Amino acid sequence: MELRKQAVKTHTILDCKCHGVSGSCQVKTCWRIMTAFDVVGEYLRQRYHNGVLVTVDQSGNELVVAEAMLPVKPPRDDLVFLEESPDYCVPNTNTGSLGTTGRYCNKTSLGHGSCGVLCCGRGFNTIQVEEEFKCGCKFQWCCHVKCDTCRRTVDKHICKSPEDNDQFKDSNSQVSSDSVAVKQSNNHNTASKRSGNRRDRRKKE
Repeated sequence: MELRKQAVKTHTILDCKCHGVSGSCQVKTCWRIMTAFDVVGEYLRQRYHNGVLVTVDQSGNELVVAEAMLPVKPPRDDLVFLEESPDYCVPNTNTGSLGTTGRYCNKTSLGHGSCGVLCCGRGFNTIQVEEEFKCGCKFQWCCHVKCDTCRRTVDKHICKSPEDNDQFKDSNSQVSSDSVAVKQSNNHNTASKRSGNRRDRRKKE
């Protein structure tokens, strides 16, 4: 809470209004106003991502930077944390997280709920489903709207599981090994043809 108050206070901007005949600005009144919300939000987001992992020193009285070679106090203005945040991309019974496998995502969006964010870099599968929707709606006097029920086929995008990626990697490695085997057999066939041609030439001679 204190950090949010500090962020809002730090990012206030000065706004002024002139008073006077025909806008001569003989007297000016100024006050501070809040800046755009996304500016404060981006500032807090950067502070969160640049947080410093700390631990308690041997005396148990002070916090020191965990990854430092020597005991160093974290900067006063930085956010600090004692434990890494849990990974909500995978199921975790301790945190109650169900993971994001099988979640519907938005392929065209770039923000919250997009496949790029929600699927945690694992990619997504596309399936086609039939859904019902209201169509041909007409107003009937008085006062009722009557609609027909129509059906349409739409694409749905579902986040992949980590196992899907492992299977994909295994299938790629299998294809690579098969292609190598094919190349080796082709080379063997070519060599056999060359040796056969040499034997035929010797017989003719």
